[in-house]
Amino acid sequence: MPAAGRLKLVALVVLLLATRPTQANACEAPTTIHLRDVLPADGAIGVPTNAQVRLDYDGFQTTGLQDVEVRPVGGAALATTTALLGNAGYPLRHLVVVHLQAPLASQTQYEVRAGGSVVSTFRTGDRADTTPPSFAGITSITTSVIDCSSSACCGPNRIVYIHLGWGSISDDFNVAMVRYNVYGPGGALVVPMASGSAVGYQLCSGELTGTGPNGNFQGGSGGYRVHAVDLAGNEDANDVTREVMVSCAPQTDGVNGDNSSSSAGGCACTSTRGSPQALALPMLLLLVCLRIPRRGQR
Repeated sequence: MPAAGRLKLVALVVLLLATRPTQANACEAPTTIHLRDVLPADGAIGVPTNAQVRLDYDGFQTTGLQDVEVRPVGGAALATTTALLGNAGYPLRHLVVVHLQAPLASQTQYEVRAGGSVVSTFRTGDRADTTPPSFAGITSITTSVIDCSSSACCGPNRIVYIHLGWGSISDDFNVAMVRYNVYGPGGALVVPMASGSAVGYQLCSGELTGTGPNGNFQGGSGGYRVHAVDLAGNEDANDVTREVMVSCAPQTDGVNGDNSSSSAGGCACTSTRGSPQALALPMLLLLVCLRIPRRGQR
């Protein structure tokens, strides 16, 4: 094959590879469920004898999530009741809370089984925990408006986000196993026992597709409170409330610290098509090759 023909063939192959659909698209619904957090944590010691067991899942599927057993290592399963909780308007988080019907034995090794597999082992201490954490409550609340221009960011849409912030805590047991209840307008529990940040969202226009936006609960204007909850379910009673007014209008600053931006990153996802940047080089190469004269031509 002449050199010009080979160059054209190479350029065509590169172009086809660049434009073929990719396999990973985070805007598509995930097909599996992921266990992201277990309490008591694996290897924990000094666990209070009145502790709850909690399993935090990501994903759309809920079948079998409440199939949880707690038992002494080498012993029989204990009597329990379970509750399945989730974030307000957010389909991807599922929190399984297991309540023991009798206190755990002191200084005893236990295991937690989910779906027949051991996901955590822990050892109890000598006593129950009846003291809630010491916590100052919510410290800040701000909003931002994000424009998503394509399906590459689970849009197109405009979304306003509500960002909640809070400070440190202290607890008479293990602060690493303290979680946070987030209460929204009207006192509704919008995020139960969050392990990290809480970011609300409200759809202003367009649509939500696939995994949706970066927030983890649907929220709106009103007052928000955050309470700390320890492993035994003791919850602090701070009454700090922060008010926020949610507006879909783009703003650069304001009372709520609002800001807006035009972004293709409304969620962490990739498009099923090749990007314009990925197409530029093979297209240029193909055009150059098409202009190479064949032998005998002028």
